[in-house]
Amino acid sequence: MATINFLSQLWGFIFIFFSLALLINIKLVNEVFDIADDKKILTLFGFIGSALGIFLILSYSVWDNVWHSLVSLIHVMPLAKGIMILFFPKATHNLIHSAKKSGWLSLILLVLIIIGCFLVYAGFTL
Repeated sequence: MATINFLSQLWGFIFIFFSLALLINIKLVNEVFDIADDKKILTLFGFIGSALGIFLILSYSVWDNVWHSLVSLIHVMPLAKGIMILFFPKATHNLIHSAKKSGWLSLILLVLIIIGCFLVYAGFTL
């Protein structure tokens, strides 16, 4: 049970701190979105994301209750992102730019903070 508590706390704190950083520092958001314009870096992120996703899925994948499933879903996301970048680079580029233009980014970051708080709570108490 210690592994799930550690992973839950780790992902929770990452979600909270990274989302807060992006909410507070708008310049950082623009720099992150500018990465999508560099095809070499985006391809590198695709390979890293795919490898990281495979590692995370192999290291922990339990789907028996809500917070275990949430952690396992978080582990699937880098693989999905990496595959999307590698196999559909143009669609990924367009998706990133449409996300930049939409006004949903602040709401998404707030939802990530709430998910992060839940994960930290679950990691320490459940």
